[in-house]
Amino acid sequence: MLLDGYWIVNGTLPESYIGGTFEVTLDAKDGRVVCLWHGE
Repeated sequence: MLLDGYWIVNGTLPESYIGGTFEVTLDAKDGRVVCLWHGE
């Protein structure tokens, strides 16, 4: 999803899987990683 000049990318897991997913925010102008995190 492109939001205010940043690409927001989220990971997903099937319902039966255990674990967390990631989210990364990228600057749309130069591809720089602004934020990266992994949740449960």
